[in-house]
Parts: sequence; structure tokens; C-alpha cells
Amino acid sequence: IASCVVGGVAMGGGAGTILGAAIGAIFFGILSQVVMAVVTNIYFQSLVNYLLVFLCIALPAIWKAVRNKRV
Repeated sequence: IASCVVGGVAMGGGAGTILGAAIGAIFFGILSQVVMAVVTNIYFQSLVNYLLVFLCIALPAIWKAVRNKRV
């Protein structure tokens, strides 16, 4: 689910592509390898993944709210 969200699939449904989900999965794989190479603590790797998913969910909502207030 996390890789799909990073790839652009909307949590509410109706948006996203297979290519986006695949790119999100590749991104998470690379991110996991980089974090494991830098820090061997599995909890830190999980924290990085959770923060990334949170940002991918929160930032579009924040951008939408800001855009609606400007207009």
C-alpha cells in the first residue's frame, strides 16, 4: 500500500496508474537499500518509510488547501 501511495495512487480511489505504483515500489526498494547501507537499525528504516508515506498523504491535502485559499 505504501509503495502505491508513493507512486501516486489516491487513498480514496479513482486516481493513479500501474506505472506509478511500480515506480513507487522501485523507489521504496531503493530507499530501503540505502537506509540499510547507512544505518543497520531496522527501526530507523521503518521510521523513514512511515514518514515518507505520511508526507505523500499529507502534502497533496496541504497543497489543495493552500491553493483553494489563494483563489
